[in-house]
Amino acid sequence: MSPPMNVLSPIADNGYPSDYFFARVRARRAALPRDRGGRVRKEAQPEPAAEVDKDRRLLQNELRWCFRQMNGALREIFRTVFLFMELKTIVLCLRYHAALKPDRIEAVLVDSLLAREIRASLTDGTETENAISQIAACFGPGFLTPAWKNETTPRNMIKRFESELFASFMQWTAETRLRPEITFFFRLLIDCRNLVLAAKHRRWAIKEPCRLLQGGLIGDNKVLGTTDLDTGTAAAGVFAGSWADGLSYDGYPQLERALFQRVGAILTRRSRSGDGIDLTLDYLWQRSLAARNDSLVRQAEAGMLPPELLNGEFIQ
Repeated sequence: MSPPMNVLSPIADNGYPSDYFFARVRARRAALPRDRGGRVRKEAQPEPAAEVDKDRRLLQNELRWCFRQMNGALREIFRTVFLFMELKTIVLCLRYHAALKPDRIEAVLVDSLLAREIRASLTDGTETENAISQIAACFGPGFLTPAWKNETTPRNMIKRFESELFASFMQWTAETRLRPEITFFFRLLIDCRNLVLAAKHRRWAIKEPCRLLQGGLIGDNKVLGTTDLDTGTAAAGVFAGSWADGLSYDGYPQLERALFQRVGAILTRRSRSGDGIDLTLDYLWQRSLAARNDSLVRQAEAGMLPPELLNGEFIQ
């Protein structure tokens, strides 16, 4: 599989020495609130259009700050992580593209690290299928298969493209020589994806084969051989001896949240004993989780999520 090519914008190598950058990240990491649970305003007013994706844009602003502060060597180490976090930007903008909301696309892309070619595909007014094809081309030949072309509606095209995009990207990280700390991070995420996918197949009795990604830390036999993965009762069996040992969750809807929370705990622990790479990786992950939680608060304020369910959705 060829590497993703023209996806992130080039930025001049005018960053700071590594030790100085790590010191700044350490200070920002310490300033993050320990309790990431948000509070719903009792009389929340509808958000103006420019504020709908505020949480996403705040995260992107922080990603851009980190990317600009890094020197060239650090950017190369973390380029895969930044790209992973921008995949969601692509999918979000495609949804707005299909919904004919160019103002939302422009707001989301303000602080994005995505390359000019991808931005153009999202803003030039082309059909959604053409936009997807142009974006796929930016990842390089052979990186993605055009499976979305088999779908008949923009919504299904985007959904199929999203699945293919994340799966292909995660598989690429497993086949690529990256820094050990970065490789470990993506191996954890491959496990998360495989476990959630297997639980989904169990819960909905999906008959088609459950195609797991290779490269995770938990073996395929453990993942596929557990019949109660979707209920939470099988955690002791499937996770024993792995990084998810002792994980507790209340059924399929809570599995991903529990996994992401455990990943955060692992990264934080490694950041205390590792070097600046582990520290920065932990900081970027914690910021992404904080953005997710803030987004849930906004959904509750907009009436899209019952407030009484909010705390159960937070990742601490």
